[in-house]
Amino acid sequence: MDIDSLRARHLPSSRHVFTHRDVILYALSVGCNIEEQLQLVYEDSKGFAPPSHLCCNRCPSCAVLRSTRQLDPKLCEGEFEHTCTASATKSACKAQAAKCLHGEQYVELLSSLPTSGTWVTTSKLLDIQDKGLGKGVVAVVRTLTSDDDTGVQLAVNEFTVFALGAGSGGSSGSSSSSSSSRSSPPIRAAAATAANTPPNRRPDAARTYQTYKDQAALYRLNGDYNPLHIDPRVSAAVGYSSPILHGMCTMGIAVRLVTEAMAGGDPRSVKSVKVRFSKHVFPGDQLRVDMWVGPAPDTVIFQAVLPGRDSAVVLSAAAVTFWPGKMQAPDAPMAREALPRGPASSHAPGGAPATASKL
Repeated sequence: MDIDSLRARHLPSSRHVFTHRDVILYALSVGCNIEEQLQLVYEDSKGFAPPSHLCCNRCPSCAVLRSTRQLDPKLCEGEFEHTCTASATKSACKAQAAKCLHGEQYVELLSSLPTSGTWVTTSKLLDIQDKGLGKGVVAVVRTLTSDDDTGVQLAVNEFTVFALGAGSGGSSGSSSSSSSSRSSPPIRAAAATAANTPPNRRPDAARTYQTYKDQAALYRLNGDYNPLHIDPRVSAAVGYSSPILHGMCTMGIAVRLVTEAMAGGDPRSVKSVKVRFSKHVFPGDQLRVDMWVGPAPDTVIFQAVLPGRDSAVVLSAAAVTFWPGKMQAPDAPMAREALPRGPASSHAPGGAPATASKL
């Protein structure tokens, strides 16, 4: 695999027209409700604004598949009925799409997000590792989203995707050419690769959220139609007992809870978000998000765990950074939980209203 050539390849830009309906749909799909988050689900309410991570809720593996051509470039676009006509071809498309796993996500806001308009997103492949024939490909992609009407740059996303089963036979982390002749990958933002290790003390705040059985079915309407999240046959073929929740949905829920606990629930307070998707979540699982203030200014380190599955960590190396002056002291407790000191043990990759505790 010629990694330098892949990095230099021009990836097509994408254009997305959206309205307040898209903002509301996203908010509902990550658990917002009219009693507690009316300003996020009603376009005429005071303070109506899109969440910061709305601009990264589309399926991230599209750009990776297009750039490597290891898999069909149409797989992750969510238009299986239009791009795959024969039923056998459709099955192959769905099986391939289910093998695209989201590893990490970083989003940084450059400007306030509008509630309607047209976004243009350009993509660049930062790095790619060929794990060997049939062993998979790991790719890192950066996107830049701008307002098509004003030209204002809105957000930068960096994400890692694992394409299971892909690979051309090169050794781990190397291209088809010699490693010594391969150029170094572009320098990434420090926040995009930060470890964000929770301190060894009790969380400063925690919130829980009960996901529901149909949550993935609703979240996919945001644009990520990967059948792994709805088709039991596809999820079983990849090794899951049932369809799993989108990692980006889990991230959206967690960031919402952090924002509510630390910034009064105002989505415009968020400057950047970084997470690692450490383990899958089944729709119906309960999430608990533990939060620690600092040590960097205006930053909250957090992790999401599953209390009902031995406190397995599903989001790790995670942090939210707020715009200066927007972060508040953790809010008053709505319910108190018995939580262990320090972070839960991490695992390898692979709605009801929330309750909160100030600890």
